[in-house]
Amino acid sequence: MELKVLLKHKGIGKKGSKSLTEQEVKVLREIIYHQKPNIITLATMLTAILMLDANTYETQLISSLKQDYKIILPRSLHFLFKKSEDEFTQLCSKIIQHQDLSEKEAFTAVDYLFDTNILPEHKAIFLESERLKRETYKENKTFFQAFDNQVNTVKISVTDLLQLCDSYDGCVRINPITIFICPILAALGLSVYMTGLKQVAPKNGVTAHQQLLALGKNPSLSIAESKTELETVGWTYIDQSQFFPKLHNLLNLREKMVKRPFLATFEKILPVFEANKNYCYTSYTHKAYRNQVVELLRDTNYYNRIVNVKGVEATTKPFMNRETNYVFI
Repeated sequence: MELKVLLKHKGIGKKGSKSLTEQEVKVLREIIYHQKPNIITLATMLTAILMLDANTYETQLISSLKQDYKIILPRSLHFLFKKSEDEFTQLCSKIIQHQDLSEKEAFTAVDYLFDTNILPEHKAIFLESERLKRETYKENKTFFQAFDNQVNTVKISVTDLLQLCDSYDGCVRINPITIFICPILAALGLSVYMTGLKQVAPKNGVTAHQQLLALGKNPSLSIAESKTELETVGWTYIDQSQFFPKLHNLLNLREKMVKRPFLATFEKILPVFEANKNYCYTSYTHKAYRNQVVELLRDTNYYNRIVNVKGVEATTKPFMNRETNYVFI
């Protein structure tokens, strides 16, 4: 638990991250040298320590780790302090050095991410290092395309289709209302659907999946069942476990990582159904993704219109008490 707390403090990013105090570094050193923490959480923490600006105490810890890593760290993490031995860890090392991936390298990295033979701690290092380096537009475009290639989009017999895209980790400060908007829009004649999952770190908040369960509705319909519901009732919810099981299988990894990986940027905007005309209404939290997400979606040539709104707690609900920023294409 102590390691998770320290990671929440440190492993955020250049602007949000804080340096560890002398006492916190002592605690971290004790964990690394004398305890057996979860290897995924440890790998994520080491990545953050190596990539983010270090103060005097953190620099001393890094210096010690460079000398002692062969003795204190699992062999699978040795590549953090020496030359990498295989292709995926070589790519991770490149990112840790704040170097950007080429399009080919980014596609390759995603292939490794979904490879069940790859160690989960290596996947965690890749995800954390990309987020801390800050993904380039070319990388994000490639990652999104690679993810989209994994989803078999299903054509449906409706004219206009709206996808409402809330963040998958849910809400802890508000009661999300998006799933209730779906039947209202359907009653007005606009077909609409949401995607999501039951629960995911780091927020582990209230999700549409949980709300549907509480209402006695099945949130785990198959793709075929959701297609039928969308064409007959006018709205549906399709769970990630159904349309993207490879990504859904990374939930335990994400829980142990503690921090939000770039997966959260893309999973909510992946299209599952396709009509004659398709519309996407999504939201952003960090300013860096205000325009970038819209550009990514525009470059796919899939959606006819796109709205990216600065929503309440990463939902598509606009602010009611002040102006809401948004991008419309």
